[in-house]
Amino acid sequence: MLLATAPLSVVHAAEPLKIAVKPLAPVNKADTEAVRKAIATRFRADVRVLPSSRLPKTAYYAPRNRYRAERLLTWLDANTDKDYAKVIGITSRDISTTRGDVVDWGIFGLGAIDLRPCVLSTFRLGGGVSQKKRRERLQKIAVHEAGHTFGLPHCPKARCMMNDARGSIKTVDAETGFCKKCVARLGGNLRP
Repeated sequence: MLLATAPLSVVHAAEPLKIAVKPLAPVNKADTEAVRKAIATRFRADVRVLPSSRLPKTAYYAPRNRYRAERLLTWLDANTDKDYAKVIGITSRDISTTRGDVVDWGIFGLGAIDLRPCVLSTFRLGGGVSQKKRRERLQKIAVHEAGHTFGLPHCPKARCMMNDARGSIKTVDAETGFCKKCVARLGGNLRP
């Protein structure tokens, strides 16, 4: 999910970027490792898993027993060492944001355009699928949300990693990689 629209920028670093994966308990260690691996495989970055933290109470939305994603982004940015160019939070709890007229829209993840943080949740990925399929979905969502932090908006091209899921896991399942336009925008931030 896209947080906000901002000017597109591409970071071209001589050295690989430092990216943190921050588990927000409760979260499965294998899921955290799957996210680390997906980011390290796609992006030119040194990706490290940080120690787990509890979900911040300031992000809790009691009426729906969820956590507000934009508050999680604020918390991740404020509570992660500034040496990391990007930080990816992961939790198994349900997360939400405001989308149009819907005040509490449940989401897979949320990324901040051109900023450091993004967050994803495993909560909506199961639905009677194999563990392999669930982890594949998680990895695609992680790459999508990280793409937003690199300045990529949603892409209209079907099957592009940056295509807007619009709440449908079928869109995530159909993603095959970044389209040529998104690859060009990411430039030196992608692994060859």
